[in-house]
Amino acid sequence: MKALAIRQPYAWLIVHGHKKEEYRPWLTHDRGPVLVHATKAYDKREIEELRAEKAREGIIIPDDLPRAGIVGIVTLVDCIRYGRSALRPVHSLTFPKAFSPTRSPRHRIHPGHNYEER
Repeated sequence: MKALAIRQPYAWLIVHGHKKEEYRPWLTHDRGPVLVHATKAYDKREIEELRAEKAREGIIIPDDLPRAGIVGIVTLVDCIRYGRSALRPVHSLTFPKAFSPTRSPRHRIHPGHNYEER
């Protein structure tokens, strides 16, 4: 199965249905289920800025965001170029499902562990 590697908090926003588009430098003809992998890397300042912005919209991003593993699944339904983003194709994502992971002592998600759909 294919996967998209996405920094937090964007991975969390996608699997919880608050972000429905992802910009990538490539087009794809693939459609269907795609795993969402939260990368290990993150920008603390960017997370805090986005947390404040989303709070004004009524979306509360948790403090303990899982990193370095699979956090959910979405369905890739389209990939197009349009408008100002013509050089950066838009991947349209629907039917998000967040996974409730079995966490390690370091609070990271590991492939092969049991996951329950939330």
